Amino acid sequence: MASITTAQVIIDDIESTLQDESNDFWSADEHLQAINDGTKEIVAIKPDAYIKTESVVLELGVNQSIPSGGIQLIDISHNMGTTPGTAPGAGIRLIDRKVMDSIDPDWRSATAAATVDYYMYDLRNPLNFQVSPPQPSSGFGYVNMIYSNTPIEIAIGATILIADIYRTALFYYGMSRAHLKTSEVADSVNKAAAYYNAFLNVLGVRQQAESVDDPNTRS
Repeated sequence: MASITTAQVIIDDIESTLQDESNDFWSADEHLQAINDGTKEIVAIKPDAYIKTESVVLELGVNQSIPSGGIQLIDISHNMGTTPGTAPGAGIRLIDRKVMDSIDPDWRSATAAATVDYYMYDLRNPLNFQVSPPQPSSGFGYVNMIYSNTPIEIAIGATILIADIYRTALFYYGMSRAHLKTSEVADSVNKAAAYYNAFLNVLGVRQQAESVDDPNTRS
């Protein structure tokens, strides 16, 4: 579901808490930059916080990469035909590369085909993946891909790019950044650290909740 929270709403909360609604010490632009930076940090910590789903064309052979600006592959669900990649087709299964090697040691040199049966992915190499069978020299296949993407910076009146559930985390991040500006004031460094820890705690609680609610883990 798209967010309905604007950057301005979070900035208003920050300014009210800091008792600086007139922007005597912190400018609205400073708070906006914190919101944008905080969004990027949330996605870096929790890649599925900002994802794109699109039909992506593959490349020659087995070695593939996610689109430019992508951070991490989340899933490849099914084939989307060839040009222009708008024909939903057979499902694609994730398989461990070592398992694939044991089933078919020569899968990398198998007969090429545009339709993908399996894909292999390693989180240690988040921008790349492999497909089986290899893609042909022409008439490349398209696949339905879900991947984490780099958030663009938004204007103050725009809605945040991530879900509204991250509003509190962005508030804490903005408060932390604000107190870093006043680090020469007694206890400001401690306040900045406390707000940043609160930011991390909110994300940690969210990850725990998602783990419990994941339908793929239910018996």
